[in-house]
Amino acid sequence: MSTIVEYGAGSVADATVADRQLAAIRWARRALCSLDVVVLDVKSVRWMHGSDVRSLCEIAIIDTAGAERLNAPFRPSLPFGGQVLGADQPLEMAEGVSSFGSIVPELLRTTAGAVVAAYNAPAVYELILCAVREVRIDPQHLEDLFNWQNISQARSDWFGQPHHYLPLRTTGHALDRCYAALHIVREIASSLPNPADQP
Repeated sequence: MSTIVEYGAGSVADATVADRQLAAIRWARRALCSLDVVVLDVKSVRWMHGSDVRSLCEIAIIDTAGAERLNAPFRPSLPFGGQVLGADQPLEMAEGVSSFGSIVPELLRTTAGAVVAAYNAPAVYELILCAVREVRIDPQHLEDLFNWQNISQARSDWFGQPHHYLPLRTTGHALDRCYAALHIVREIASSLPNPADQP
């Protein structure tokens, strides 16, 4: 899997827990003050029981003020004509829903010039890049790892558990996940580091 810039905090492998916590707080505050940061998330479906292969079926983007920029369900691409299985099958899979390829131009416009913050950025990055390439559209700026930041890593650092992935509590629609991730960024930004840890 590709290496995502941790979350734009410039933290290093040998940073102390206190250093990482402070870096996470500073990053969150900068992100919330920036007009160039958007929060993106997706929803995916399994196409076969027991398989890790997933296809995107929703994508959503909000800005750091919470304004909705994009909220698009679409037909998932199912390998080999497979059927979507499992309890997480979305209601939006009725006929008439757009294909992912028709969403990509708007996705590219919405993220142009933006830093994309995603809760589980490495996984979201791989899902989106795979889907964009599958429809044979140039991913343009979305392919640049330096345009992506990882909210879950900032949260783990903030909690003092930098090597543990803490899952997002909501498993709802992509837009719900965006708002849940933004809430976490706001929580981090509003916290106060230990005064003894500040330079």
